[in-house]
Amino acid sequence: MTAWQYFMSQAVDLHVEDRIDATSAKRQRRTAIEILNRLTDQPGIVLADEVGMGKTFVALAVACSVALQRDREVAVVVMVPPSLKEKWPRDFDVFRQRCLRSPARENLRAPRWAVENGVDLLKLLDDPPERRNHIIFATHGALSRGLTDKWVKLALIRRALSYGRLPEVRRAFPRFAANLLRDRLLETATVERLFDTAPAKWRTVLEEAGHKLEDDPVPDALIDGYLKPEDLAGVFSALEQVPLRSSKSIEERLLNARRALNDAIRDVWHLWLRSACERVELPLLILDEAHHLKNPSTRLAKLFVEGDADAQLMGGPLAGVFQRMMFLTATPFQLGHYELMRVLERFQNISWATSPPTGGRAVFDERLRSLQQRLDEGQRCAAGLEQAWARLRPEHLGAFSTGQVDAWWSALEKGEAPTDDRVKDVRTRFSETREAMRAAETELRPWVLRHLKPRQLPDCDVTRRRILDGAQLRDEGAQGGLEITGDAMLPFLLAARAQAMVAASEGRTRALFAEGLASSFEAFRDTRNGVDSRDEDVPGGEVAAPRGDLAWYLDWIDHALHRDEEKIALQHPKLSATVDRALDLWARGEKVLIFCFYRATGRALERNISARLDAAINRFAAERTGVSEEEAASRLARVGDRLNDEGPLRREADELLMGLLRGVGELDGVTEGQVVDVMRRFLRTPSFLARFYPVDDGPNPIARALAAKDASGIRLDDKLRAFCSMLTNRATEDERGRYLEALDRIQTGERYGRDDDNHGKVRLLPNVRLANGETAQDTRQRLLLSFNTPFFPEVLVASSVLAEGVDLHLHCRHIIHHDLCWNPSTLEQRTGRVDRLGAKAEKAHQSIQVYQPYVAATQDEKMFRVVRDRERWFQVVMGEEYAIDEATTDALAERIPLPEMAARDLALRLELKPRH
Repeated sequence: MTAWQYFMSQAVDLHVEDRIDATSAKRQRRTAIEILNRLTDQPGIVLADEVGMGKTFVALAVACSVALQRDREVAVVVMVPPSLKEKWPRDFDVFRQRCLRSPARENLRAPRWAVENGVDLLKLLDDPPERRNHIIFATHGALSRGLTDKWVKLALIRRALSYGRLPEVRRAFPRFAANLLRDRLLETATVERLFDTAPAKWRTVLEEAGHKLEDDPVPDALIDGYLKPEDLAGVFSALEQVPLRSSKSIEERLLNARRALNDAIRDVWHLWLRSACERVELPLLILDEAHHLKNPSTRLAKLFVEGDADAQLMGGPLAGVFQRMMFLTATPFQLGHYELMRVLERFQNISWATSPPTGGRAVFDERLRSLQQRLDEGQRCAAGLEQAWARLRPEHLGAFSTGQVDAWWSALEKGEAPTDDRVKDVRTRFSETREAMRAAETELRPWVLRHLKPRQLPDCDVTRRRILDGAQLRDEGAQGGLEITGDAMLPFLLAARAQAMVAASEGRTRALFAEGLASSFEAFRDTRNGVDSRDEDVPGGEVAAPRGDLAWYLDWIDHALHRDEEKIALQHPKLSATVDRALDLWARGEKVLIFCFYRATGRALERNISARLDAAINRFAAERTGVSEEEAASRLARVGDRLNDEGPLRREADELLMGLLRGVGELDGVTEGQVVDVMRRFLRTPSFLARFYPVDDGPNPIARALAAKDASGIRLDDKLRAFCSMLTNRATEDERGRYLEALDRIQTGERYGRDDDNHGKVRLLPNVRLANGETAQDTRQRLLLSFNTPFFPEVLVASSVLAEGVDLHLHCRHIIHHDLCWNPSTLEQRTGRVDRLGAKAEKAHQSIQVYQPYVAATQDEKMFRVVRDRERWFQVVMGEEYAIDEATTDALAERIPLPEMAARDLALRLELKPRH
């Protein structure tokens, strides 16, 4: 294998206006070239850049370099999680059109979908060169799925019958094939001809029989795959159950035969697939979300495991298939160092026969053994440091408080702070750990590339993220957590007592009800009986069962909450603060993304924000015009009707919007009409008019409305101009169509949702939308696209289903982590939805506002303290166990925080060094 620097320098330009800035594009180009260089001498590499830094485009640059260098000789395979099976091909389409120069752009082919089974993958691999794809996208489970393709099933049955053991079945099978293969259109004569024809020629037979095929029905690799008679023992037994003639019990006999045949085919399919893949060799595998390889027993990891003839273990179908591997993950240090080594060990499963890395397998194994020793030593020292640190108490900080731990550490480094035996022990262990981590870093650096986002926004000195904790959600100058007041105090006092009982109990027990109560009163009702209604799996110990005195306390909390449902619900300290902040941001023209994992909380937020916003629209209009709210509502309706009817106001709007569109690019007439209609629909909504439409009857009201600025300092007409530019200049034809379809279908009028508490329906505004595990996939996709435009929704309440692999950054720089999480990487993944290349924050030169609210003196504050502590230890003690039982988290919450500068000093630095 050679490096492809020439191709990278001549054919690829990663700078995409309004998407990837010049500085980031330069880093990505250097990264891609470095990866290609390293793959010359080693079997694989991990790209582990932080979330939102463009790993996908770096990977596509590498993939295209390799694929085009081979000139369609073989394909590069990109394996992605099922949740990203549509995103990767779409990103490739953008990459091909925006980042590749001619003639590479015209020469490069790749499918617009990700194959989800082994048959389709093999079909793409054996295409002739003139229509072969350079890049093939496949889902993680593509080669783990069972066999469902009817033609391949039939080819396997033909192979079994070709041994001549069951001549009667060979003659009878075609008559019952339609039933046995569950295809009523399968004719007896067609099956008979297929049995008499080599599978390589089946396409001709099937097309003559009227079947329309886009490819050969049976991949060449399967035709050539070797199966011994003993491998087919189960298939022989199943075929013996096939009826030889009709009878009264024919349907039952066919059902039994079909079940037996499916079971037998399932057992032999992966053996056949492995045999077929032995005849395939490909230059490169790119595997996204590679941290899923950490457990060798997972289906994904087993794909790469080598077989062991002595132990009679069958190898995975991808073992020895690829000459090189490139893994992508944003969370390498969420893994323990042993788990990280398991990921790197997958590189041993490349094809060592062709173009082996320098030194071959023996050198690779030795390098990994040496790295393992260095990581072991680093983690031994880090664990010792953490134990020593846990013994520190506030009095060891001298004149400094626990909130001044960074200042204390700085003084300690300068010899300006007092020390005693415990502090000296910490200092000694810190020095040992730093030395061990630097040694581990040296040996890990060739295998892992990781870039971190700059702490400032591009081309300015503005801090990239502004973190607002606790009560800062309500008042940005506040300190500490959100206070509990009024009637809401009683449920939290009772919960604290119940939680203390759980902490005092034996075992690793978790007070799930306390987490639910901190989220919302609605979520408490879901969690009080130990039911976790979140859209994610949360590690931890046993959930406390409500028995005895614990049940008594939880019953009284329920009683307190049911006294006055509506009044109490709005008094929840965090839910009401989130609603207030969302309303404030809406009033100032900003979008906001709210993450809450409890479904009941999500529904409560959607319901309450909608109700408050509904009232605010008319109040805004009344305050601006000086009339009653009823008259203001009527005025808004009249203006909206004028924008919908032919007349001067409609003409002004259309001329202005068409001017914005044509000022940035050209579209066909039909598409122009769609875009203008989308923008006008938004302008005529009460939500827009109440905030921005001029109160006087002066000239050019639409132009003056669009001249208004949001809280980021961006004019509304500039938002629309950027949207038009994205559609005309940045979006591919497919992207443009998806955006316009989503915006055309998004509701701009009122709708109704369920109210679990009152068992009825509530009115919901289009400004506010909820996306969780109960939201249909197509609806969820429309919400993602439309939120990434200047239009509705303006407030998106989301669960973990939107926490990874989606872009929500183009028009949003405010995120509220309403529900915190014990794992800091989860918070980072969520924030990464709006902290990405080309984000609104970068264009506005305004920080991303990250709110992390918590309720003071509750489970919420404890979770905040624990996750803040873990975040700083995150890259020091790799893969730390995230125990979330009450006793463990109580101890962690009281631990003195690790200073940020100390954490940075110990972290592994694996970025590509800048050139001078």
